[in-house]
Amino acid sequence: MVQLPSFLSSVLPKRVEDSYAALSHDENSDDTVPQSHNEKRADPAAGEIRTAEYQGLLKQCFIYISLSILFIIACTTIIVATGTAKCRSPSTTAPAAIPQPILNIPHAAPTKAPIDCGKNAETARKRGCHFDIISFTWLRHECFDRELTEQFSREKKWQWSLDSNGTSLVSEEQMRNGDVEVGWVTWEYHLTHCLYTWKKLIRAVEKRAPIDGYIANINHTSHCSKLLLARGGKMEAWNSEFFVQYPLCYL
Repeated sequence: MVQLPSFLSSVLPKRVEDSYAALSHDENSDDTVPQSHNEKRADPAAGEIRTAEYQGLLKQCFIYISLSILFIIACTTIIVATGTAKCRSPSTTAPAAIPQPILNIPHAAPTKAPIDCGKNAETARKRGCHFDIISFTWLRHECFDRELTEQFSREKKWQWSLDSNGTSLVSEEQMRNGDVEVGWVTWEYHLTHCLYTWKKLIRAVEKRAPIDGYIANINHTSHCSKLLLARGGKMEAWNSEFFVQYPLCYL
């Protein structure tokens, strides 16, 4: 009987193999007895060949799959790199400047030189300046804090005197008009004046508003610091003399 090759036996269906065995038996009418299906003899050499073929096939598949993955990764990398390069290409237009945070409070426009109110009340009035009863100064409109001045005026019913005894009093209207060049106030007035000049300075900084040379003077700040730390004197004593001044307004 002619036997099928071992590799075909492993591939062909069982019925085909049976038919082939029967045909071989008819052609060989000798006494040779065909092998039964249960009596097939194992062929070690054929098994080793099939194992080697399977291993070779698996190895080739693994190589093909690995190469495909590497190819996909390479293509993806090239596409991404090209797109990034296009996005990062230098532009001929300069980048827009980032706006800086600005307080939403109106303030005067800056100028190159400070402005003043002159050297006397008459000139100050002609230049549209205001008299500040907090600091006894004539100030340009840009440096005058009207709101704070009104707040100071409401702190107490302040008094002003032409002498150190507090007997020659002048009215608030006279003081606001800047008619008094030299006078006296109480110790309480003096200390409150110090606190309000500092408050005025902080308000000007917060608003980015112009600052006058009086509140910006470090000597005045040192003077007020010493007074507040002294912890002496009677609040009602008329011991503080004032002089009207005409500081510059720094815009």
